[in-house]
Amino acid sequence: MRIYFMNQQVSSLFDAYELQIMHNTKFLRTKRAVIATQVQLLANFAQKLQQLPVHQQFNFPIEVHCKSVKVAKGNNYRGLPYVMLDCPKAFQKEHIFAFRSMFWWGHGYSFTLHLGGKFWNRYREIITANLAQVNTNNMYVCVNNSAWEYHFEADNYCTLQSLTTAQQQRLFNNRNFCKLSIPLSLSQLDAFYEIGIQAYSTFLNLLGPSQIVNKQA
Repeated sequence: MRIYFMNQQVSSLFDAYELQIMHNTKFLRTKRAVIATQVQLLANFAQKLQQLPVHQQFNFPIEVHCKSVKVAKGNNYRGLPYVMLDCPKAFQKEHIFAFRSMFWWGHGYSFTLHLGGKFWNRYREIITANLAQVNTNNMYVCVNNSAWEYHFEADNYCTLQSLTTAQQQRLFNNRNFCKLSIPLSLSQLDAFYEIGIQAYSTFLNLLGPSQIVNKQA
């Protein structure tokens, strides 16, 4: 915390970068434009997810909303703006089923499967059994006691491949939620749709081929 005195020059209250930003009228207009584009990007992404055969054939729990699309935004996730999409989703207190796609200013994107409460209990054994059958490259698992952090620091996420099978089992058994996430850096922006769709398809496959409904049967 800064301590100020009445006889200080006002300009000394700010560092050089803060003074530069105060003079920059373009920055905030650009930030608003970037956020608006991110909102549209995630809305378009939701439409693409809903058109995927793996989405249309998946036997979602009845509580899960698969068609409604709402993109949320804010300015203070760890001090920075964010935009996020939950599609599909079900939020019932501790009972959560969600695929969350999130843009976090300065950091990039994350594609996250979040299961909590009865939904985690339903899919826990299926996920455990299927992990060896899917590509877990660049897939992270939440090790935090909080389910509501999205940064990729070591106290929140670690790669699945860094854990032994026994460590994975202990982690899954000792909590009432699970978050699996795949990050995408801003330098990979052109791969947004490819990585995002791949992440979603992988997560649905991880929930088990028994959950896929053959609609032609």
